[in-house]
Amino acid sequence: MLLYHKGKMVEVHERLWDPYRSKQTKPHHLKPWEQAMKDDSLYRKRASKLGPDVERMIIILLQQGQGFIDTRKIWGILSLDKTHSSEVVNRACREAIGMQSYSYRTVRTLCTLSVDKKEEFPRKVVEKHEYTRSLDEYKRQLELIIN
Repeated sequence: MLLYHKGKMVEVHERLWDPYRSKQTKPHHLKPWEQAMKDDSLYRKRASKLGPDVERMIIILLQQGQGFIDTRKIWGILSLDKTHSSEVVNRACREAIGMQSYSYRTVRTLCTLSVDKKEEFPRKVVEKHEYTRSLDEYKRQLELIIN
């Protein structure tokens, strides 16, 4: 396919023969966020070096932008390897994805907690309240109903 502008040939595209593809765009015609989603983009390459969960987090952030690349969040997460090991950053991203909290601050906090504790991330502990019952009490109540 030939593209003309004001009588001059501007671009040449090969004909699309694959019935399962609806468009054929050259890489330099893609919008910036579409280029960043490709496997060989700078963000994806750097994230894949840190771990698969970091790459998943970066993909989620790129998809959230809807045309806007939030470089502060992305580069913040990618730069955590300066102060933490790649295993810690990868685990923090996995935990943040599990919590559905896609922010740099969450990942940074989880990295800090992991380094402080030298173990798995702490789970939120529910404090005992005067109106709460233990799980054993609920189990006993369910057994009474079932029997």
